[in-house]
Amino acid sequence: MLPVFKDDPHLCSHESRVMHRINAFRGWKEEFRRNEGGIDQFAEGYNTFGFQRHELEHKWTFTEWLPEARKAFLIGDFNNWENTHPLQPGEFGRWSIDLPDKKDGKWAVPHRSQFRLRIQTECGTVERVPAWTKLARQNLDVNVLNGVMWEPPPSARYRMRHARPHRPENLKIYEAHLGIAGREERTHSYLEFKEILPRIKRLGYNALQIMAVAEHASHSSFGYEVTNFFAPCSRFGTPEELKELVDTAHAYGLTVLMDLAHSHCSSNQIDGIAAMDGTDNCYTRESWPPGS
Repeated sequence: MLPVFKDDPHLCSHESRVMHRINAFRGWKEEFRRNEGGIDQFAEGYNTFGFQRHELEHKWTFTEWLPEARKAFLIGDFNNWENTHPLQPGEFGRWSIDLPDKKDGKWAVPHRSQFRLRIQTECGTVERVPAWTKLARQNLDVNVLNGVMWEPPPSARYRMRHARPHRPENLKIYEAHLGIAGREERTHSYLEFKEILPRIKRLGYNALQIMAVAEHASHSSFGYEVTNFFAPCSRFGTPEELKELVDTAHAYGLTVLMDLAHSHCSSNQIDGIAAMDGTDNCYTRESWPPGS
């Protein structure tokens, strides 16, 4: 008998149900250990999905989770948005493509290239912004978001210069929406928010909680209705500029917290991750959004 049943005898009448759930968890935990190297490694999907560089092999690999897809193609301005780069299906619903460097050493998909996925599903062909893109930017010609290959050359990468502050014993948090934190009636940038940091420090705060960091559908959602969880909001600037903001906050001794709720996933299908593989139960479920 588990100790919990001794601590709370009222649970004994539900022992079979509790043990059923515990055994199910143990089974999945073993599956993760056997196939993914453990739950911790499985949780680090950013090291597996999206664009991954293999320097010794002079190539990139792109991987996406599309369990119910029939076919999938990586399309973008690098191939004139044609179906010339098919992904190959693998285990556990993963689709991948190797992208060898060109003969002159240039990447097959250059830095700042815009791209999407074209997916053939049971219900027809759809286009999606990859779930693991590092940046998504609006294409003003068609008024939708595209993924952006974001991998600056070493000379253009922001290098963190200041150590992360020690965790304070007592938090005094300054919360702000980066886009509307300025004085003017417009969208402000990551770098413009740096000007507010001295005042935050002077007022005695030791932590900064920033909202609307992940790419989201519209300003009206106040940063929720997230469309890409690994892409900093392009309305405020680039990923490198976000790094500079965080690094500057660290220089002032401010702990930086990012407001991110994974349950606040956008139900959008054109620019969000809902129905990524054409089904209603890929990243989201049929009764979406919550409460519907």
